[in-house]
Amino acid sequence: MSRGKGISFSEIGLMLGIEETTIANKIERPERKLLGFKRDNLVG
Repeated sequence: MSRGKGISFSEIGLMLGIEETTIANKIERPERKLLGFKRDNLVG
């Protein structure tokens, strides 16, 4: 039973993640690239 819930939660997370990425690409492409670069440097 918990397995079904896990699948649904993961699916929702993937959907939200995809939507966020698409929106970010459409709204601010250059800023996203800069942020990505900074993020990579900070994360290491």
